[in-house]
Amino acid sequence: MSGPASAYSSRLTFAIQPVILSDDDGSRQAQITPAQIRTWVDRSNRIWKHAGIAFELQNEPLALRSTQLNGMMGETDSDWDAKRNAANRVAWRYPGRLVVFFRFGPGPEPTHHSFSWTDVGFVVMGDFEGNVICGRENLDLLAHEIGHYFGLSHTFTRTFGTVEEAEEHLKVRAETMPAGSNELLYAPFIRSLTCTSEAAVTLAGRTLPIPRDNLMSYYGRPGHSPKPDVLTPHQMAWARRIAELRIVGAGRLPVNTDATSALQFEQMEQDDNRGVMPAAELTGESWGGGKALFCRAVKGGQISFRVPVPAGGRYRMELYAAYGPDYGNLRVLMDGRVVKREVRTWAPLVTPSGLIVLGSPRLSQGAHTLRIEIGAKQPASHGYNLALDALRLTRQ
Repeated sequence: MSGPASAYSSRLTFAIQPVILSDDDGSRQAQITPAQIRTWVDRSNRIWKHAGIAFELQNEPLALRSTQLNGMMGETDSDWDAKRNAANRVAWRYPGRLVVFFRFGPGPEPTHHSFSWTDVGFVVMGDFEGNVICGRENLDLLAHEIGHYFGLSHTFTRTFGTVEEAEEHLKVRAETMPAGSNELLYAPFIRSLTCTSEAAVTLAGRTLPIPRDNLMSYYGRPGHSPKPDVLTPHQMAWARRIAELRIVGAGRLPVNTDATSALQFEQMEQDDNRGVMPAAELTGESWGGGKALFCRAVKGGQISFRVPVPAGGRYRMELYAAYGPDYGNLRVLMDGRVVKREVRTWAPLVTPSGLIVLGSPRLSQGAHTLRIEIGAKQPASHGYNLALDALRLTRQ
């Protein structure tokens, strides 16, 4: 596959692994053909090329009999946790591939509902035919769900039937909306305007653009325009970062669960703080020991920890930290010597970093000082904060 034109110098490539589902007895097979899958993938490449992300359909569709997975509808399922875990187990059999499930759905007719998000390792699609929007097949549907897989939300937070319903809601909300609220960036989704020609709508005294050309919108364009939807620069930067993390995690977002035997930062003795204020603990199953130390920080701040070394020798240093939307770039030093010049910790959502190799310094027996300095930040980051989970020293 030749490299598509892109605003980014590097291309992130995902191999698509289609899985065609049916019930346990082979009945109610997903209504999809290899040619239709190819159409969706080709369309996705046209849309995502500007973000420097490409998709290769180099694997034959796999047939899988599973009534459980064939009926997936997402969080509305009463047994969604069990279905999600089962689907993840299938997806993890193909590390490095983007697994796309094509299923029939739970009803007597094929479903058109599709979904994905960052808390799953797959995309779920429905029937190819019948996804009509504004008089034409929605060829951008797979690309849209891949957007969710990369952490992109819809361009709206609420759905309304009419302009009047949206007007009434925004009149109440206008005084309490936070600055930069998603409701103020674009018009909410209003079904009565789905296929009209309006480029904007005025609600509660505010004129809001209707994002008809945006991939993550539900709006369509009147007529039969074959033009693919687009992404904003912000959406592209957001999606690329999550895509990078998906690649690091071979399909799943990184976790710090293998850091349980390492030194936990929330338990380590702090030696010096300047411009860094430990503020809270992040908790959950994805963190080493179930916790990570979150710190509010300013540019140029630093925090130091006392690190015990049981015996002299050369040690491999491994850091488990976190990424977040308002996190800065870190420099890591041991006893005043740089062991890692830069760790970029910006991501559009808070997530464990996974293992970060710092270096292999030679250390003497006794206490040493690990210092973490806050340098610059990525343009998309809203701040210089940091979160530290664990430090592991392995003698070499």
